[in-house]
Amino acid sequence: MPSNVRRDKATLLRISAFSAAALLFTVLVIAVRVRWVPMESIDRGVANSLNRLVAPSDALVQLMGGISRLGSFGVLGWFIAIASVVLLVRRQFRLALFLLATSLGGLVLDPVLKIAVGRLRPVVEQPVAHGGGNSFPSGHSLNSFICYAALVLVFLPALPARWRRPLLIAVGALVALIGFSRLALGVHFLSDVLGGWSLAVAWVGLCAGAFELWRYERGEQVTAPLVVGLAPEAADDLQLTSSHPPIPERELPLLHSRGSDDAPARADGDAATTRGSDSPRGSGLTRGSGTPRGSDLAAARTDGDAATTRGSDPMRGSGTPRGSESRRGRGWIVAGLGVAWVLTFGALVGLGVPLARYRAGNGNILGDSTIPHWFAGHRTDALGHVTIVGSEVGNTHAILAIGLAIGALALAVIRRWRPVVFLVTVMFGELSLFLGSAAIVGRARPDVENMDGPMPTSSFPSGHVAATICIWLVAAVLVMPRTRAWWRWLPVAAAVLMPLWVAVSRMYRGMHHPTDILGSCVLAGLWVFAAWWLLRPNHDLAEEPAPARTRPSESTIQSPSPSETTRAAQSPSPNPSPNAVIAP
Repeated sequence: MPSNVRRDKATLLRISAFSAAALLFTVLVIAVRVRWVPMESIDRGVANSLNRLVAPSDALVQLMGGISRLGSFGVLGWFIAIASVVLLVRRQFRLALFLLATSLGGLVLDPVLKIAVGRLRPVVEQPVAHGGGNSFPSGHSLNSFICYAALVLVFLPALPARWRRPLLIAVGALVALIGFSRLALGVHFLSDVLGGWSLAVAWVGLCAGAFELWRYERGEQVTAPLVVGLAPEAADDLQLTSSHPPIPERELPLLHSRGSDDAPARADGDAATTRGSDSPRGSGLTRGSGTPRGSDLAAARTDGDAATTRGSDPMRGSGTPRGSESRRGRGWIVAGLGVAWVLTFGALVGLGVPLARYRAGNGNILGDSTIPHWFAGHRTDALGHVTIVGSEVGNTHAILAIGLAIGALALAVIRRWRPVVFLVTVMFGELSLFLGSAAIVGRARPDVENMDGPMPTSSFPSGHVAATICIWLVAAVLVMPRTRAWWRWLPVAAAVLMPLWVAVSRMYRGMHHPTDILGSCVLAGLWVFAAWWLLRPNHDLAEEPAPARTRPSESTIQSPSPSETTRAAQSPSPNPSPNAVIAP
């Protein structure tokens, strides 16, 4: 079977597995929410049968409790912390980022979904353990799968090949035992455990896929993670004590490498950039002329290489990118945005839920009670008119109008789709994060008169403030690098003053607490930064050629031929031209 067929088959199998896991989790959530009778019957039957088997034996209870603790936050947290320190000390920063992002995703998904689904824990005849919070999904099953799988994917290259498959089997057995222990202790239903595992497969698959696409975008080999790990070339750094010779490149089960498919087509073009060059690779000059090496590449490489320069940008308005590179580039961006969305959502829920629970949402943290009451006691007609305008400039209709104007101007002036995609991604991401976190947190409005009347969403975070920050930050990001004119500071000023006006107006009108504004800043800051880093809205500026100078560049000066050099050396001109080129 050809290698590209095997590669495509392996990729399709992995995508199918992750998609099936996500589908199974979705089906389980629906079945739990509607209380599907056949599933509940199986759940209760399994719970009661295991309780009758385990409860009479203290030894079994202790054994199940010990196995269960291997999936607790305390144990997993230590494993992740130690592994992260090792990776950071060994300067494997990308692997450390993968490990932390993947494990933090589990910490976010578990409590959020428990709150959203709201399923009660099993009630058995002889309780032997107690579980806090709701039941679906099983946090131990979810987090043990995520953390142990992430550790295996990171450190698998450090093991000899003969030990890798046994390690995978052992870790799989450990995760299965942890899930079974939760059933045996009577703190979870079978569907809770299956839901945790299926969600873990989907999340680890998303994070691993994002990491592979990140490697691909950097021009590195994309390998089979379950065979050689995420970064086989880091095997020496991942070994805790002794080191082994690095894995030869030919032995890596290569799935795809950027530009590998068109290597034969590029051979002549690449040869043209190396033959006749006596300068080091990094010097930027080729033999016989002062032409910068980058211009030779643009002229000499064939169409196969063009995809790695201007045409490789999957969101450019010009050029013809290769289909595979374009798809993988977009895949990396989508996967990265998915991870960033989950982590941002987790930060919002982690900040908002305690605020909503503390004194029914009206505690006095950071002036949450004092400031709204002070504003309520100093209301005037004039300030009422000023604040109603400030509140309206942050509502959905105003933000939509501003966004359409910025998008139209960006497309007309920049002539690239990437800035528009950046704008749309930021605004839709902000909207979904606001609606999702407001639904989960459910914080009450300040206990003063709400001048704008009842609202359909909860108090945390402020959607008006978050949308205002996002829209003007996008404008500032797009304008600042593109002009030196004084007015480039206008969107920067708007990104500061407009959210401040909206925030004060919303608090004055009794619609938000100060910590709601803080939540909006967290939402906007994290999400805009993630979108900017992944989408690179100003990527086209790096591709524009340098502006022409009045003084001729070295690339326009022709090098003299050998015969001319000899004659010039033998018969020097009495009045040499100041622009003449004299060979050394």
